Amino acid sequence: MGSLCLLRSYAVPGLKGVELMADTDKQTLRKIEKLLDLLRELRQKESEIVEEVGRLAGGEEGIGVKLKRLERWFDAVWTERYAPGSPKAAYVWQYAKDVPLLKRLLRSLDVDTIEARMSAYLRDDDPFYRKQRHPFGLFSSNVNRYADAAAHSDLTLEPPADCKHTPACKSDQEHTRRRANEMQGGPF
Repeated sequence: MGSLCLLRSYAVPGLKGVELMADTDKQTLRKIEKLLDLLRELRQKESEIVEEVGRLAGGEEGIGVKLKRLERWFDAVWTERYAPGSPKAAYVWQYAKDVPLLKRLLRSLDVDTIEARMSAYLRDDDPFYRKQRHPFGLFSSNVNRYADAAAHSDLTLEPPADCKHTPACKSDQEHTRRRANEMQGGPF
Protein backbone atom coordinates (compact mmCIF):
# COMPACT_ATOMS: atom_id res chain seq x y z
CA MET A 1 0.00 0.00 0.00
CA GLY A 2 2.90 2.35 -0.40
CA SER A 3 4.07 2.12 3.18
CA LEU A 4 7.65 1.07 3.84
CA CYS A 5 8.62 -1.79 6.06
CA LEU A 6 11.99 -2.63 7.51
CA LEU A 7 13.50 -5.48 5.47
CA ARG A 8 16.46 -6.26 7.71
CA SER A 9 19.81 -4.87 8.66
CA TYR A 10 22.72 -6.40 6.71
CA ALA A 11 26.35 -6.24 7.72
CA VAL A 12 27.81 -5.12 4.41
CA PRO A 13 31.26 -3.48 4.43
CA GLY A 14 30.94 0.09 3.26
CA LEU A 15 27.31 0.32 4.35
CA LYS A 16 27.84 0.35 8.11
CA GLY A 17 24.87 1.46 10.12
CA VAL A 18 22.59 1.61 7.12
CA GLU A 19 19.32 -0.21 7.44
CA LEU A 20 17.91 -1.34 4.14
CA MET A 21 14.30 -0.50 3.53
CA ALA A 22 12.01 -1.99 0.93
CA ASP A 23 8.37 -1.79 0.07
CA THR A 24 6.17 -4.81 0.51
CA ASP A 25 6.61 -5.82 -3.12
CA LYS A 26 8.12 -9.34 -2.95
CA GLN A 27 9.79 -8.97 -6.33
CA THR A 28 11.74 -5.94 -5.11
CA LEU A 29 12.76 -7.82 -1.97
CA ARG A 30 14.05 -10.74 -4.07
CA LYS A 31 16.04 -8.36 -6.27
CA ILE A 32 17.62 -6.76 -3.21
CA GLU A 33 18.52 -10.18 -1.77
CA LYS A 34 20.11 -11.22 -5.08
CA LEU A 35 22.10 -8.00 -5.25
CA LEU A 36 23.31 -8.48 -1.68
CA ASP A 37 24.36 -12.05 -2.50
CA LEU A 38 26.28 -10.78 -5.53
CA LEU A 39 27.94 -8.13 -3.37
CA ARG A 40 29.00 -10.78 -0.85
CA GLU A 41 30.44 -12.94 -3.66
CA LEU A 42 32.40 -9.96 -5.02
CA ARG A 43 33.78 -9.21 -1.56
CA GLN A 44 34.82 -12.84 -1.18
CA LYS A 45 36.57 -12.79 -4.56
CA GLU A 46 38.25 -9.50 -3.66
CA SER A 47 39.51 -11.04 -0.42
CA GLU A 48 40.86 -14.09 -2.30
CA ILE A 49 42.70 -11.80 -4.75
CA VAL A 50 44.28 -9.82 -1.91
CA GLU A 51 45.40 -13.08 -0.25
CA GLU A 52 46.85 -14.35 -3.56
CA VAL A 53 48.79 -11.12 -4.11
CA GLY A 54 50.11 -11.39 -0.54
CA ARG A 55 51.26 -14.97 -1.12
CA LEU A 56 52.98 -14.07 -4.39
CA ALA A 57 54.62 -11.00 -2.84
CA GLY A 58 55.91 -13.25 -0.04
CA GLY A 59 57.51 -15.60 -2.55
CA GLU A 60 54.99 -18.41 -2.08
CA GLU A 61 53.42 -20.49 -4.84
CA GLY A 62 50.32 -19.04 -6.41
CA ILE A 63 47.00 -20.85 -6.53
CA GLY A 64 47.52 -21.80 -10.18
CA VAL A 65 50.78 -23.64 -9.44
CA LYS A 66 49.16 -25.48 -6.53
CA LEU A 67 46.14 -26.46 -8.63
CA LYS A 68 48.34 -27.75 -11.45
CA ARG A 69 50.49 -29.71 -9.00
CA LEU A 70 47.42 -31.37 -7.45
CA GLU A 71 45.89 -32.07 -10.87
CA ARG A 72 49.11 -33.79 -11.98
CA TRP A 73 49.32 -35.75 -8.76
CA PHE A 74 45.73 -37.02 -8.98
CA ASP A 75 46.16 -37.78 -12.66
CA ALA A 76 49.41 -39.68 -12.12
CA VAL A 77 48.07 -41.80 -9.25
CA TRP A 78 44.74 -42.39 -11.04
CA THR A 79 46.59 -43.45 -14.21
CA GLU A 80 48.81 -45.75 -12.15
CA ARG A 81 45.68 -47.49 -10.87
CA TYR A 82 43.54 -47.62 -14.01
CA ALA A 83 46.00 -47.50 -16.92
CA PRO A 84 49.50 -48.46 -15.71
CA GLY A 85 52.16 -48.10 -18.37
CA SER A 86 49.88 -46.24 -20.76
CA PRO A 87 51.36 -42.77 -21.46
CA LYS A 88 48.23 -41.62 -23.35
CA ALA A 89 45.70 -42.54 -20.64
CA ALA A 90 44.90 -39.74 -18.28
CA TYR A 91 42.16 -38.74 -15.89
CA VAL A 92 39.60 -36.59 -17.68
CA TRP A 93 38.95 -33.52 -15.55
CA GLN A 94 35.58 -31.83 -15.44
CA TYR A 95 37.13 -28.41 -14.91
CA ALA A 96 33.88 -26.51 -14.36
CA LYS A 97 33.12 -28.80 -11.41
CA ASP A 98 36.51 -30.01 -10.24
CA VAL A 99 38.54 -26.79 -10.04
CA PRO A 100 36.15 -25.03 -7.61
CA LEU A 101 36.19 -28.17 -5.45
CA LEU A 102 39.99 -28.23 -5.51
CA LYS A 103 40.15 -24.53 -4.61
CA ARG A 104 37.81 -25.16 -1.68
CA LEU A 105 40.10 -27.93 -0.44
CA LEU A 106 43.13 -25.63 -0.71
CA ARG A 107 41.43 -23.10 1.57
CA SER A 108 41.58 -25.55 4.46
CA LEU A 109 44.35 -28.05 3.63
CA ASP A 110 47.90 -27.76 2.34
CA VAL A 111 49.07 -29.41 -0.88
CA ASP A 112 50.96 -32.27 0.81
CA THR A 113 47.95 -33.18 2.95
CA ILE A 114 45.66 -33.19 -0.08
CA GLU A 115 48.13 -35.36 -2.00
CA ALA A 116 48.28 -37.87 0.86
CA ARG A 117 44.49 -38.00 1.02
CA MET A 118 44.25 -38.36 -2.76
CA SER A 119 46.62 -41.34 -2.62
CA ALA A 120 44.60 -42.99 0.13
CA TYR A 121 41.37 -42.39 -1.80
CA LEU A 122 42.78 -43.88 -4.98
CA ARG A 123 44.01 -46.95 -3.04
CA ASP A 124 40.55 -47.41 -1.50
CA ASP A 125 39.04 -50.65 -2.85
CA ASP A 126 35.46 -49.70 -2.01
CA PRO A 127 33.33 -51.37 -4.72
CA PHE A 128 31.36 -48.18 -5.35
CA TYR A 129 34.55 -46.16 -5.96
CA ARG A 130 35.97 -48.88 -8.21
CA LYS A 131 32.77 -49.01 -10.25
CA GLN A 132 32.86 -45.23 -10.67
CA ARG A 133 36.64 -45.37 -11.33
CA HIS A 134 37.45 -43.00 -8.46
CA PRO A 135 36.19 -39.65 -9.81
CA PHE A 136 37.57 -36.49 -8.25
CA GLY A 137 34.11 -35.30 -7.16
CA LEU A 138 33.74 -38.33 -4.88
CA PHE A 139 37.14 -37.63 -3.39
CA SER A 140 36.19 -34.04 -2.68
CA SER A 141 32.97 -35.00 -0.94
CA ASN A 142 34.73 -37.71 1.12
CA VAL A 143 38.05 -35.98 1.80
CA ASN A 144 37.68 -36.22 5.58
CA ARG A 145 37.36 -39.99 5.33
CA TYR A 146 41.06 -40.02 4.43
CA ALA A 147 42.29 -37.67 7.16
CA ASP A 148 44.36 -40.46 8.72
CA ALA A 149 46.34 -40.79 5.48
CA ALA A 150 48.07 -37.49 6.10
CA ALA A 151 48.56 -38.18 9.80
CA HIS A 152 50.20 -41.61 9.65
CA SER A 153 53.45 -42.28 7.90
CA ASP A 154 52.73 -46.02 7.91
CA LEU A 155 50.46 -45.45 4.91
CA THR A 156 53.45 -44.54 2.78
CA LEU A 157 53.93 -47.11 0.08
CA GLU A 158 57.11 -49.09 -0.39
CA PRO A 159 59.56 -47.92 -3.04
CA PRO A 160 58.56 -49.23 -6.45
CA ALA A 161 60.61 -52.15 -7.72
CA ASP A 162 60.89 -50.70 -11.22
CA CYS A 163 62.29 -47.31 -10.13
CA LYS A 164 65.23 -46.26 -12.27
CA HIS A 165 65.69 -42.79 -10.77
CA THR A 166 69.03 -41.75 -9.32
CA PRO A 167 68.86 -41.52 -6.36
CA ALA A 168 66.10 -44.14 -6.08
CA CYS A 169 62.71 -42.92 -4.94
CA LYS A 170 62.00 -43.45 -1.25
CA SER A 171 58.28 -44.08 -1.75
CA ASP A 172 55.68 -44.77 -4.38
CA GLN A 173 54.38 -41.22 -3.89
CA GLU A 174 57.78 -39.73 -4.66
CA HIS A 175 58.14 -42.02 -7.69
CA THR A 176 54.70 -41.01 -8.98
CA ARG A 177 55.52 -37.33 -8.50
CA ARG A 178 58.85 -37.65 -10.31
CA ARG A 179 57.27 -39.65 -13.15
CA ALA A 180 54.49 -37.08 -13.53
CA ASN A 181 57.12 -34.35 -13.59
CA GLU A 182 59.02 -36.15 -16.35
CA MET A 183 55.84 -36.67 -18.38
CA GLN A 184 54.51 -33.12 -17.93
CA GLY A 185 57.78 -31.23 -17.85
CA GLY A 186 56.61 -29.18 -14.83
CA PRO A 187 58.12 -28.58 -11.38
CA PHE A 188 57.27 -30.83 -8.45
